[in-house]
Amino acid sequence: MYYVQLILSLITIFAISTNADKKADLRGLRGGEHEFGRRGMLDDTTEITVDKNLYTENENIVIDWSFAAGAAQDGDWIGVYPESSGTSNLPAGSELWIYCQSGSQASTSTIPDSNGSAIFGPGGVDEGWPITGGSYRAHLIRNTNSPYTVVASSSVFQVEGSTCPAAITDVSDKMHQAPKDTDTIDRIAFSSCYKPTGQINDKLWKYLRDPFCKDNTCAWAWLGDNMYFDTDNMENKRLAYNKARNDQYYSAYGPVAEPKIPTTGTWDDHDYAWNNMGKHYSCKVQSQAEFVHHFNVPENDPRHLSKYPNQQEGIYSTNMFQRLDGTPNGIHLINLDARYHRSLSYPQNYASCEGASSTMLGATQWEWLQNELNRPSDIKVIASGIQVLPPTNKASVDNMCAYREGGKTSFEQSNEEIGEGDSSISGTSYESWGEFPQERTKLLRMVQKSVADGNTNQVIFISVSVSCLRIVISLCLQYSLILRIGHCRATNTGQKFQ
Repeated sequence: MYYVQLILSLITIFAISTNADKKADLRGLRGGEHEFGRRGMLDDTTEITVDKNLYTENENIVIDWSFAAGAAQDGDWIGVYPESSGTSNLPAGSELWIYCQSGSQASTSTIPDSNGSAIFGPGGVDEGWPITGGSYRAHLIRNTNSPYTVVASSSVFQVEGSTCPAAITDVSDKMHQAPKDTDTIDRIAFSSCYKPTGQINDKLWKYLRDPFCKDNTCAWAWLGDNMYFDTDNMENKRLAYNKARNDQYYSAYGPVAEPKIPTTGTWDDHDYAWNNMGKHYSCKVQSQAEFVHHFNVPENDPRHLSKYPNQQEGIYSTNMFQRLDGTPNGIHLINLDARYHRSLSYPQNYASCEGASSTMLGATQWEWLQNELNRPSDIKVIASGIQVLPPTNKASVDNMCAYREGGKTSFEQSNEEIGEGDSSISGTSYESWGEFPQERTKLLRMVQKSVADGNTNQVIFISVSVSCLRIVISLCLQYSLILRIGHCRATNTGQKFQ
């Protein structure tokens, strides 16, 4: 009897906030007098400046701004973006940001002062520092939903340094144990959106230990946003991954504690790169190396950095676990990588839409997945960092890249093919496979054929991240000859619900 359980994690519940779109967990400083440097503006009354044209790596950046009389609004904020982002309609995913009125990421209900200043760097906004080498602008931005309205922009400034700075801190000795095909596994627990500081006690991890994994035949799967650090700097990712494993509750009772619980998974945008980022992330090879360290992926694995330059491009993986009687082909866990090869979901300044050619997995991963679906198993569990089953959100179709640039016909046909063409059938507005209906229908058809061909009795999709709504819905699935809903339990802020 197999169990697949999703535990509603007390570590994954966070409030919905527009802060989720502005990507750096930073603290700002206000006040202070700084000589205004190069100036730039989109109107002639409000301005924002930086103190230099060129910064060395790790050098402070001083930003000053001023509003014309009556121009400031509640929620105005400062964002530092790559020059390539332009000076209007900015996407979510700023390098650095603070609110004007608070000088931090803490919003207040007051109108900002007519002028202000912030220091980004040591002694100021130092979390997430340094930003990587490149060309940037600082912007005064209205607190609207993305794409953001720019009130004023600074001149372009340069930051010297490597594009993807390497990590220098040692990998923590609190290590996961990678699963093996020889493991006897009859249950899988999984979650995502892990912020160690959001935990209030150790009850989740104690429950994982006993009763869920008491007989040592379970595995744990992280399904993305396994830590939070939107950055090109691998030192920051290394520190965040170390912090996740070293957490007092996780290290005492979680998968890294003894006896270790086999742990695997995939990633999503905030541990991979930046908000909603896909194949255009310039540091994906380096980010994969940090993922490999975090999950203690063995050197003989094609994802391992030791295989470079022939390293597998992407962190997709699979395990075919043994049944309780020791025979093979029990639970087949398939981890998809919906980031590394992914096309744009919506138009961005840094790349073009690909219309009907938009892809979620890329050609090589699709071929790999087909081979995995052809393998016989009792049950297949397919893990994705974003939701698979919700239909396309019909209210946003015109803006989706898979619909644009000649993609309309195949977009609509793909939804019609699976009975979801009607406008009344509409799914989540958060990231999902529904934004790529051509790819989603392909996936569902492949899975359907795998069952029809007798390669498996049942396929279960697991995915838990829903943008900034960090609530994971608990589901226990009991498998015997058919799939049935079994005993379900959720853990939420230390309390259990039946």
